[in-house]
Amino acid sequence: MKFNTLSKIFCLAGIIASPLSLANQTDAGISFTTVPDVSILQLQAIQFGGDMTLSLNDTCSLLVSAAVGPDEVDSGIAPNAVVGEAATFQQRGGSCDPTNAVDGTAGIYEVSGGAGVPVKITVNTLTGTNFNFVPTGAIGNYDGANTANGDSLQDITADTEHTVNLANVNDVINAAQGGSPQAGKTKIFVGGTLTASTALTAGTPYTEQFTIDVTY
Repeated sequence: MKFNTLSKIFCLAGIIASPLSLANQTDAGISFTTVPDVSILQLQAIQFGGDMTLSLNDTCSLLVSAAVGPDEVDSGIAPNAVVGEAATFQQRGGSCDPTNAVDGTAGIYEVSGGAGVPVKITVNTLTGTNFNFVPTGAIGNYDGANTANGDSLQDITADTEHTVNLANVNDVINAAQGGSPQAGKTKIFVGGTLTASTALTAGTPYTEQFTIDVTY
């Protein structure tokens, strides 16, 4: 989904007349500016990995959150302090990997729009043919600071609208801590929990699609 946001300014000029004189007329100017369409691009698909055998109602989780997330370089944020990648970022758990022996791969999605503009992001649950999926994750949120770093990752709650700011020019110019913001952009990192709605067969690839809504 994508929407334009229009900012309109109307200027009204009056015409004043008096007896025995000519009327003076001033053109009234009308101007407006649009921000670029907001869009989303998949940089990396979410993958829970191979060698999974799940019976009906078994679960498999992929750990991604603001606290358990990527480092500031991968996320493109400039926080107040250096933030390294969490040791358990993308770790699998549940019935598919009870010993947490194998990592999966978080989904990464890039949102583009107007520099410094707030955007609304909703990551939706999935009721699929073979499994259901409840997403978790993190979104980069930029503070637009003139003098200091203050960008952060914000937690994702499934089916909940989150408002974050896209990076602006100040975020780019004044970034000194860690990552490199890009004006007009942010990233979404997605993990979560899938639950088998049928018995899944080992060695068989299963693919479903969930949706992410992004609007101004």
